[in-house]
Amino acid sequence: MSTLSLEEVWNKTVKEVKERNFFPPFWQALDSVVPLSLEEDHIVLGFKPGTFHLRTHIETGSNRLLIEEVLSRLMGKPYTLKVVEATSVEEWQAIRAKEQRIEEVEVEEFARRKGTMNILREWERFVLELHRMYSSLPQRSLPQVRAYFLYQVMPRILAKKKELYAEDEASKETNEKAFARLLDRLSSWTGVPSPLIALELLKREKEG
Repeated sequence: MSTLSLEEVWNKTVKEVKERNFFPPFWQALDSVVPLSLEEDHIVLGFKPGTFHLRTHIETGSNRLLIEEVLSRLMGKPYTLKVVEATSVEEWQAIRAKEQRIEEVEVEEFARRKGTMNILREWERFVLELHRMYSSLPQRSLPQVRAYFLYQVMPRILAKKKELYAEDEASKETNEKAFARLLDRLSSWTGVPSPLIALELLKREKEG
């Protein structure tokens, strides 16, 4: 996996893309990009004030495919683009928080229709419990501390999963959605991709 910084990743990507595609409007769009964040499997791109209309040269067609091809090679795994109307990390965080809230509302509405709100609330309480544990860790910025946290909580997660998944069939989809949200939260706290956390849990579950 690449150890390049956000700026290095984007600058190297732009340099190679320009070498392979000479089209002035496309170059103008590339030069107007503000790289905002490297996420689990995508890079978040904003645009300088007054240039958001140029995003079409980035988002569509062969231009997007070329950028993603170069980016994925630099990162050592598949990467995609996410273009947002923001010019700072703070603005992007606000957009992400709004998107997460919309997702939460959708999951809650799904649970209401299925009559499984109690299941969802149990998962939410469990997420808060884990977050309190994580927030109390000293030196949690250290990767080994975050790894040990995951090691510690995995048996709890499997026990909670076994408990809640034992409900009737109507709760299955609610459990799946809530479990996916839990994996996403763990990933955002620890920096470990959610599919890798899910894989380790699956391995332990099979061994178990």
